[in-house]
Amino acid sequence: MYNNKSQTRGVIVPSIIFFDDGSQIDFQINSVLFKHIFLNGANAILIFSTINESFQVNIDNQINLIKNAYKSTENKIPIILGVNGDELDGIIDQIEDLGKKFNELNFILSPPSSRKMSSIELKSFFENIFSSLSLDYPLFLYNNPIQFAGNEIEPKIISDFVRFPNLRGIIDGSDKISFFKANISLLNDNFSVFCSNAPKISTFLQLVPKDLRKHSGIVSSMGNLVNISAKLYKAALDDNILDIIQMQELLEDIRDKIYFKFEKGQRFQGLKYAFLYLYKDLLSINLDDFQKDLDKTSKDIIEATVNYLINQKYIYQLYSLSKEELYRLDEIIKIFSDIPILSEQGKIKKIIGPLNGKVNTIYRVNFENSQYIFRFRTSKTFKYENIVKEKLLFPFIGGIATTFSKKIEEIIDSQKGSYIFDKQKQPIIPIANLIYYDETKEKVAYIFTIMDEI
Repeated sequence: MYNNKSQTRGVIVPSIIFFDDGSQIDFQINSVLFKHIFLNGANAILIFSTINESFQVNIDNQINLIKNAYKSTENKIPIILGVNGDELDGIIDQIEDLGKKFNELNFILSPPSSRKMSSIELKSFFENIFSSLSLDYPLFLYNNPIQFAGNEIEPKIISDFVRFPNLRGIIDGSDKISFFKANISLLNDNFSVFCSNAPKISTFLQLVPKDLRKHSGIVSSMGNLVNISAKLYKAALDDNILDIIQMQELLEDIRDKIYFKFEKGQRFQGLKYAFLYLYKDLLSINLDDFQKDLDKTSKDIIEATVNYLINQKYIYQLYSLSKEELYRLDEIIKIFSDIPILSEQGKIKKIIGPLNGKVNTIYRVNFENSQYIFRFRTSKTFKYENIVKEKLLFPFIGGIATTFSKKIEEIIDSQKGSYIFDKQKQPIIPIANLIYYDETKEKVAYIFTIMDEI
C-alpha cells in the first residue's frame, strides 16, 4: 500500500484520457487503462497534466477520475495530479482542496503558460506556492520551456528550493545536459530527478551514477501501451548499458509507428487507437467509431505493431471473464493451477481472446503441447442450462432448429449418439473434445469447460 511518505521514483506514466461522444470522461475505458498501465510496470501514474493531452476538466470529474485511478491500481502506486495555471490563488486552492480529499495525492507544478517570466519572477511564483500551503503535500516541479511559454526552471532555482521539505523532485523535459548534471547532483533519499524528454532518456540515465539511479526516473507516455519503459529503467538499475540503448531505440521505433500527429492535443490519437485495438473484445467496442482522423493505412500499421509487441511480450495484457472482472496472466494461471491436465501441457505460447458472446466468454490458448478452448458461461440472464447439454453438446448451443432439438432429445435419452452438421451451417466454434468440466463455481463464478480443439 502506497503512502505519500514514500519517495516516488522509477517510471511515471502520464495517462492518456478517454472521452465519450459527449466529451465526458469515459470511466470504464480509463479504469481498464489504469489497470493496464500498472500491469506494465508503472511506478506512478500522472493525470491531468500538459505532459499529456491538453484539456480542461471540471473539479468533480477530476475527483472522480482520481478515485477511479486509486481503485484501479488498488492504491499500490502513487497518483500524481498535474496542476497548471497562471493564478497563484487558484493553484493553491486546488492543491489544498484536493490534498485534503486525497491525503496520498502527489502534485506536479508547472510554470505559467501565458507569458514568459524572468528567472526572478519564476522563482517568486513557485516560492509563493510553497510558502502558502498549509500542509506538506508532496510536490514536484516540471521544467519544459517548449510547453510553458519558454519559462525555464534553472538548476539554481531547484537547488534553492530543496529547503522546502515537500519538494520531492524535478521532472526535466529540457534537452540541456548541463541541467541534467546539475539536477542529478541533488539526488538523495528524499529528492528524485526524472527525465521526460523521450529522445534523451538513455543519455540521462547514463549520466546518473549507478548507485544513485534508484533515486531517479523517467516519464514515458508509451507506458500507456508497452512495458518497455519499465524494462529500460530496470536495465539502468542493473547498469546494462547495451539494454538501455536497445530499449531506447525500440521505444523510438514504436513511437514512429504509433504516434499520429505532433500537434498539441492530437499526437496521442494513434496511441489511443492502439490501446482500444488491444482491448476491443474486452471492451466490446467498434473500432470504426473511434479515432476517425486516422486513415486505414495508419490503423493497419498500428494494429500490426500491437500484434508484434504482444508476440514479443512487450505488452502485458489483462484478461477477463466478464467486464467487471479483470485478471493478470499470473492470476489466471493460479486459478487453474490445480487442474492436472493443464499442468501437463507446458508453457503458454499464445492466448487468443476473450471472444465475448451473448452467453459465453471464450479463450483459445496455445500451449507447448496442445491447443485448448476455454468456455465460460458468463451470461447473467442465462441462469441455468441442462447439464447434459453443457457437457455433450458444446459448442452447438444457440440458434437451434426444431429438428436439431428433437435429435438432441434422443441423445439425452440414450446418453449416446451423434449429429451431422450441414456444411453450410457449421458450428461457430470449432469441434473439440471435452477434457474438463466444472459446474461448482468454486474456481471462478461460472460453469466452464476446457476443450481440446480438433
